[in-house]
Amino acid sequence: MDDIAKHLGVSKKTLYKEVDSKESLIKAVIEGYIQDEKTFVDGIFANSENAVDEIFQMSAYLIEFLKQVKPSTQYELRKYYPKLASLIDEGHMKYIRSVMEHNLRRGIREKLYRSDLNSTLIITFYMNNTRWLSEQTEHAPVDVYRAYINYHLLGIMNEQGLAIYRAYLKKLEYA
Repeated sequence: MDDIAKHLGVSKKTLYKEVDSKESLIKAVIEGYIQDEKTFVDGIFANSENAVDEIFQMSAYLIEFLKQVKPSTQYELRKYYPKLASLIDEGHMKYIRSVMEHNLRRGIREKLYRSDLNSTLIITFYMNNTRWLSEQTEHAPVDVYRAYINYHLLGIMNEQGLAIYRAYLKKLEYA
């Protein structure tokens, strides 16, 4: 709390007038992030060209987030604030599951993803791997996520989706 007060240019006493405890501050930050993410994703849903574009935009958002968060944050949250960690595990992961369901349905409807996918299994694989990605410490989270999202997309796309995917990769090379 000392560091936060110093960063904000206020006293700890002033900070505690706004928040009851460190835990309530962390909860507010988590809830604020989740709400901002939902607003951002809603914008992606409304403005993306197709399901592949949707995944690329969401991935770019997550990669920027991963660049800002220390890998130890998740571990420390689970260790010192298990109730708040469960807020992420239960509420946020439920939301991510719905986002992935939306994307799979859209990709199949747009004929960019394979029609023979077992959506329930694909989403379960994605969710379990997402949890693992947040806990692994051997590699930089951004590198791991980039590799994983490519792996995920290559497993679900058909030829038409693959053509769009390759075009996005080319765009990224020249950006």
